[in-house]
Amino acid sequence: MFRVVLCLAAVAALAGSVRAQSYGMAPKPGDPEPDFQGDASFKPKLGDAIPAGLTFYDHDKNPVMIQELMGGKPTILVLAYYRCPKLCNEVLLELLRVLKSASLAGNGYFAGDQFNVVVVSIDPREAPDQARVRRDLFLREYDGRPSDRPGVWFLTASRGQGTVVTEAEANVKALADAVGFHYVYDKKIKQYIHDSGVLVLAGDGTMTQFFPGITYSGKDVRFALVEAGRGKVGSYAMQGMTLCFAYDQTTGKYKPTMRALAIVSVPFVVLVLGVAVYTGRRVRKEMAQRRNTTDPSEGGS
Repeated sequence: MFRVVLCLAAVAALAGSVRAQSYGMAPKPGDPEPDFQGDASFKPKLGDAIPAGLTFYDHDKNPVMIQELMGGKPTILVLAYYRCPKLCNEVLLELLRVLKSASLAGNGYFAGDQFNVVVVSIDPREAPDQARVRRDLFLREYDGRPSDRPGVWFLTASRGQGTVVTEAEANVKALADAVGFHYVYDKKIKQYIHDSGVLVLAGDGTMTQFFPGITYSGKDVRFALVEAGRGKVGSYAMQGMTLCFAYDQTTGKYKPTMRALAIVSVPFVVLVLGVAVYTGRRVRKEMAQRRNTTDPSEGGS
């Protein structure tokens, strides 16, 4: 059911003019671009930390802090809202694909073990009941784990009935501003204008990597988690591999470094040297044979 809903959202998005920044709802073909006043960009300052002490509510209405849920592990952070019919669904669908990919699940990387996933609603009116529904669907599609297994969290700034919306809004806005996620609420259509992407946090809450848009590489996300873990996540071989790749903030992908190019070129260099040595020995052998072979007409009298 969850996959069907998300796939339909993705198809609707592609049917219109797909943009990384847009209304939460899919535009109709031929509709003009949204006209709004305000900043709706996603530009995190890598190296900064998310604010501590902000209280949110989990799917059971328990007050929690993101750092507590992280437990010192690298964490994938997503800002979205649960009734968004477009971009947020695309981001969550892509995140599911990455989490289930050969680069992560295929190598024994699961949320709750080596890393965590935290999704926070930017809508102060959304309550834990809505978070629970989305989380249950997400977990069912991810690995079918029971709802009481930690590692994947869907949070709200509202605790439900009795929440002061202005206070909840200030709370989630503090988090959004800190991570560079800016959005605008359109009162006419009652939807948010926002950008898309996912953040990777180190265990202490420092923003270490950012993957913009709605398409992410499983390999890149795994590299980012290994780096965010500062050697605590992944095998030694995996940690060594990250030394050969550098993160490009513009594209949100890892690219080979000179170290990687040097390593890749080693077999070629060895092959060239081997051919050169073999050829040299062959030439010297032929020259020696010629010197040892005398012409009969040059023999002694």
